[in-house]
Amino acid sequence: MKKIRYILTIIVIIFSLFSVITILICLSETVILPISFDRKGFINLFNHFSDFKNLYATTVALVSVYYWIYQMDNIEKTNERIEIEILDKKKQNSVEESRYFHVKIQPIVGEFYDFISETDQTLFDYEWDYTEFTDESVNRQNPDWEISFEKIREQIQNQVNPVNFQLDSLAANILHGNIDKETIFKLIGKPFCTQIKVMYPFIAGYRGEKRKMDYFNNIVELFNEWEPRIKE
Repeated sequence: MKKIRYILTIIVIIFSLFSVITILICLSETVILPISFDRKGFINLFNHFSDFKNLYATTVALVSVYYWIYQMDNIEKTNERIEIEILDKKKQNSVEESRYFHVKIQPIVGEFYDFISETDQTLFDYEWDYTEFTDESVNRQNPDWEISFEKIREQIQNQVNPVNFQLDSLAANILHGNIDKETIFKLIGKPFCTQIKVMYPFIAGYRGEKRKMDYFNNIVELFNEWEPRIKE
């Protein structure tokens, strides 16, 4: 676009100079050769200019095209500046979300882990494949976990839900908010997925046909998006 504008600028200048020269010639002839102010005189005056009408028309067309390209160039620069500002804002938001994750969410996950460890440490001794976040998947992989969990479900209800809702809120902001996903992934991708693995059965246990619930979709979506990238 810049090269075209530079070339067109040179052409416009050349045509404009020719147009100015022809106008000066016509005006000088008018001065040297007196023109009568009757109808015939005016016709003769305009005839001087009409000989160069194609030159004038071309000059006007070139100026119009040049102005259009100039405006398009300005619009392009403005769009680039806006995109940079938007990206900077997204990166700033990503840093803020990262800080929130480290300062707010990680501590409450740690507190929950300590609470469950004191209640029934065996709930963290199971291995999972993390392929499905449903109570059916939990039951299929480790039926004993479901039995142990049912014994303390009501007891830990007030502890597990706030943790899961905090994680889901963070995931929703990352997926649908004004966030730069690459930046936030570099900042918290691995620790986020680690926390979800810790919470996996307590998230999956509230989802699926058996529970008739479909909570924490944002957690599941973000985990499924990030976990394969961490393994790469």
